[in-house]
Amino acid sequence: DTISIPSGATLNSAGTNTLNSIVNTPAFEAKTNADVDVTSGATTKVQFDTELFDTDSCYDTSNYRFTPNVAGKYYIWSIVGCNSKSNANLETVEVRLYKNGSWENTAHFDFRTNNARFAAPMVASVITFNGSSDYVESYVNIGDSSGNPNTQANYYSRFGGYKLIGT
Repeated sequence: DTISIPSGATLNSAGTNTLNSIVNTPAFEAKTNADVDVTSGATTKVQFDTELFDTDSCYDTSNYRFTPNVAGKYYIWSIVGCNSKSNANLETVEVRLYKNGSWENTAHFDFRTNNARFAAPMVASVITFNGSSDYVESYVNIGDSSGNPNTQANYYSRFGGYKLIGT
């Protein structure tokens, strides 16, 4: 049976219920398939080229961006494994989210007083999308004293998001 509930009504329920239209989609998660060398100190788009899932075909593996086709607020996150390839060369790492080409949010680690070899910062943000042209991408900036850093593949680097219910 289908029951229509008017706007402003309160729903109290006992027993088993199926609410088919309340879903956190569109949703996606992608990973990198290979380690990628990057230029130290340069902001570089992360090439999340392998979809783990994409409920509404909104993630594009050719340009590494998520363009949801439903307007609303989305929880978007990215984690990137940043590697200096040798001990004590990693100075700074940033993982950034860009909406429509503009910097939205960042996670930043600074190791300059005690350099590291590897870090995997994660950034997350709630971002509003218009459901047609707004998109989000993930970027990384790795400062490395050897000048030879890379991003680590597979489970070290992931990018995902989903629509928040009720927004």
